[in-house]
Amino acid sequence: SVGVALRGEYFEDNDGGRVGVSELGIWEATFTTNIKIRQNLLVRPEIRYDQADQNIFGGTDNELTTAIDVAYMF
Repeated sequence: SVGVALRGEYFEDNDGGRVGVSELGIWEATFTTNIKIRQNLLVRPEIRYDQADQNIFGGTDNELTTAIDVAYMF
């Protein structure tokens, strides 16, 4: 079976206490696909896009990441 999930978040660090950058706003969107290979084997590829209002991602204001995880349930 196959399922999909979409998640979005927004984070403000006005005083720089968490990220170390004052007046920072970051939003992200993540798209995940859940693929059940067998009764006890789940594969989840994921793509995530982050956007900030300052250049905090290695000199740019956005970042795209991908990931995959495999879960074996027993």
